[in-house]
Amino acid sequence: MRPMTNAQINKYESLKKGNNWAGIMMNLAELHIQSEGPLDELVDAIEEVINDLERKTDRAHEEYERKTVEHESEVSRING
Repeated sequence: MRPMTNAQINKYESLKKGNNWAGIMMNLAELHIQSEGPLDELVDAIEEVINDLERKTDRAHEEYERKTVEHESEVSRING
């Protein structure tokens, strides 16, 4: 594998700092490369992160919908 150019390193560092989840994924990839672990393990770890994010997003949407219903109910009660 060829070493990265300075421009590539700068872009890589910028991506890591600019997005928490991108940084997490890149850190996982770095650890994987350093440990020379099987690619399947990295893929599994990334899938777990994606599944966790999907569950958190679903819970946030459910909470938003619940709060919206509560709000609309309170507005209707106040307006009579």
